[in-house]
Amino acid sequence: MNKTNEEISKTQGQVEQAQKTYDTVNKEYQPVKAELDKQAKEAQAAQENAKELQAAQNKMNAAKAELDADKDAVVNTMVMPQVYKDTVKKWLTKDHTDDYYKEMEAASWIGWTQNEYKHNEAEKNHMVDLKHMSRADQIELNKFGIDLINQLRTQIGVDPWESALDFANAIADRYVKDDWDSNTDEHDSEAINELAHQYGLQSAMHRDGSFSKSNQYYENLMTYSFGHTEPTYAQIQQMVKDYPQLDLHTDAYNTTLTYGHSQTDYNNRLDDMDHLKNQVYNAVKRFVFNNDEWLHADSILSQSWASNNARGKNYEAISMSLRPTSDQLGLDNMDIHVINIPESMVLDSKVFNVNANIPLDSNKSDVAKQYSESLAQVNDLTAKKANLDSQINGLTNDIKGLNTRISDLTKSISDTNKTLADAKATKADADKKIVVLPGHVQELKDKQASLDKAQSKAEADLATYQAKNKDLLAQFNAAKSNLDKAISELSAISSRLDELKAKLSTAKTTKEQADANLAKAKAAYDEYVSTHKDVIDNLNKANSELADKTKAYNEAKEDAAKTDKEYQAAQDELTKLNNHIEDLTTAITNYESKIKQLNTTINKQKADQKRAALDAQINKALDNVSAPKHTATTTTSVQAGTSSSVAPARTVSTTQRSEVLTNSVVRSNNASVLSPQTKKLVAQANASKNSLPQTGANDKLSVFAALAGLSLASLGLGSLVSDKKRKRN
Repeated sequence: MNKTNEEISKTQGQVEQAQKTYDTVNKEYQPVKAELDKQAKEAQAAQENAKELQAAQNKMNAAKAELDADKDAVVNTMVMPQVYKDTVKKWLTKDHTDDYYKEMEAASWIGWTQNEYKHNEAEKNHMVDLKHMSRADQIELNKFGIDLINQLRTQIGVDPWESALDFANAIADRYVKDDWDSNTDEHDSEAINELAHQYGLQSAMHRDGSFSKSNQYYENLMTYSFGHTEPTYAQIQQMVKDYPQLDLHTDAYNTTLTYGHSQTDYNNRLDDMDHLKNQVYNAVKRFVFNNDEWLHADSILSQSWASNNARGKNYEAISMSLRPTSDQLGLDNMDIHVINIPESMVLDSKVFNVNANIPLDSNKSDVAKQYSESLAQVNDLTAKKANLDSQINGLTNDIKGLNTRISDLTKSISDTNKTLADAKATKADADKKIVVLPGHVQELKDKQASLDKAQSKAEADLATYQAKNKDLLAQFNAAKSNLDKAISELSAISSRLDELKAKLSTAKTTKEQADANLAKAKAAYDEYVSTHKDVIDNLNKANSELADKTKAYNEAKEDAAKTDKEYQAAQDELTKLNNHIEDLTTAITNYESKIKQLNTTINKQKADQKRAALDAQINKALDNVSAPKHTATTTTSVQAGTSSSVAPARTVSTTQRSEVLTNSVVRSNNASVLSPQTKKLVAQANASKNSLPQTGANDKLSVFAALAGLSLASLGLGSLVSDKKRKRN
C-alpha cells in the first residue's frame, strides 16, 4: 500500500514537473510566435507591395525597351543603392570608427557590383590623340563624365554640377610640363594653387606668398596606366573561379587588364572614345564605391565635410594628361583630373568666366533618367524584399524547431497524465478491495510484490536507457571528433588539390603554348623549305663551291708562305748587293782621286820630259793596248709576285788604234745616275782634249782614262770614256 502511494506521489510530481515545462516552453513559444506572425504580416505586406516593385520593374523595362529601340544610342547610368545612402546618413555626424569602414565597404560593394559600363561599338572606331586632344573630344568626355556624377547627385538630392573646362585643361597641361609622377607624389598641389591664383580662384598660400605643396582645394585625381583597363565584375568572377587563391572583393579593386590596340596606336598615344569613356566611368565608380576611403566621394557628391558645396553652384570639368616619361616600372601614367570649383571659391568672376559652361543636355534624355531612377528603385525594393525573405526563412526554421520541442513535451505530458490516471485507478481499486475484501490482503501483497518487481524492472530499464544514452553520447562525441578530423583532412586535401589544379592549369597552358609554338615553327620551317627549295639547293651547291674555294685558298696560302720565304731570301741577297755597290762606289771615288793625283804628277813631269820621247812612249803604249769586249748581264729579282730589272751597262768596244769612247753611265733599278766624281773627270777630259797636244803626257792621261773606263765596264757599272779619236802622226 505504501509502495503504491509512493508511486502515485512520484507520478504526481512528474505530472506537475511536466506541466511546468510545458508552461515554460509555451511562454517561450508565444513571443516567438508573435514575432513570426509580425514578420509574416510584413512579408505579406511586402508581397502586397510587390505591386510597387512590379510597377517599378515595368517602368524600368519600358524605359529600357525605348532605349534599346535606338540601336545607335548607348546610355550609361550610375545608380546609388539605398543602403549606401542610409550608411552615409548614419555616419554623417558621428566619428568614423572601425564599424564605419566595415559598413561603408559593404554598402560600396553593392554599388560596385550593380554599376557597369555599357560599351558603344561605333565609338571604338573614333580614335583620340591624347597628346593633342581636340576641343570637341574634350567636351564630349566632359558631358559624359559630368552627367554620371549628376545622376548620383540627383539621387541624393544635391544640386547638379555645371562645367568649366579651361582651368581643368591648364592643370592637365601643367602635369605634363612638370613630368609629374602622380603614383608617387599624388597631387601637383603647388601647380594647382598657382593656376588657381591665375584664374581668380582662392588658393592655398603661405604668408610669404609661396604656394602650398601639400594642400589644394579643387582636384580629385585618378591615375591609370595607359594601355590598361579595369575588368568587369563578370571577368573578376571568372578569374576567381579559375584561380581560387584570388579574393573576389579585394582583387575586384586591384586588378587591371591590357587591351588590344596596336603598338603604333600605343606609341602615338591614340585611344578610342569608347575606352576613354570607360576609364572616366570607372574613375567616378571608384571615387564613390571605393573599398577603403570615401573622401573623394564626399568631394564630388557633397555629402559630409564638403556639404556646404551642395548649396549654390559648383563648376566642374574633367581633363586628361599623359606623363611624358615612364615610371620606375616602365609604365606610362594616364591621369584623369576631376576638378570641382564651388561658387564660394571664385574670387574674380571676370578672370574665372562663370558663364563658360558646357551645356549638359545632349547625353541624357528623359527616358534615360527615368530608367536610372526606376532601376535604383527596383534595386532597393528587391534588396529589401530579399532581406525580409531571409529573416522570415530564419524565423520559420526557428519556429519549426520550437514546434517540434513543444510537440515532444506535449506527448510527454500526455503519457505522464495517462500514467497518473492509471495509478489513480489502481489506488482506488486497491482501496475498494481493502475495504470490501480484507482477506485479499495477501493478494494485494502479491500484487505489491509484482508492482515492486515491475518497479525494479522499470528502474533497470531506466538504468539501461541511461547507459544506452551514455553510449550514444560517447558514440556521438567520437563520431563528431572523427568528423572534425575528416573535415580538417579534407580541407587540407582540398587546399592541396586547388594548388595542384592551379599548377596543372598553368602547366597545361604553358604546354599548349609550347605545342602551339612548336607547330607554328614546324609549319613555318616546312613552308620555308618548300618555298625556298631552289635557294637551299643553291646553298648546298655554294657550300660545295665554298669548300673547293677554301681548299684552293689554303693551297694558295701555303704557296704564298713559300713565296714569302723565297722573297725574304732574295731580299737578303739584294741587301748584300746593295752593300757591294756601296763598296764599289767607294772604290770609284778612290780611283778618281788617284787619277787626279796621277794627272797632277803627269803635269809636273811635262817640263822635264821631251815631247817626242813621251809621244813615242805613249804611242808604244797605245800600240800595246788591246781592249777586250765586255757585256753586262741582266739580273732579275722576284719580289712578292713582281719583277724588276737592272739595265745592262753600255758595251765598250775598241778598234785597232782607234777607239770610240762614250760618256760614263751608272744604271741601277732602271734609273741612270752619273756620279759626281765621274762627271768631274769627264769634264776635265773634255776640257783638255782641245788644249793638249796630240802627243806627250796628255796622251798618257787619255790612256789612263781609257783603262779606268774599261775597268769600270768590266764590273757592269758603266764606262769612263772620251769622245776624241786618237790620230797617229
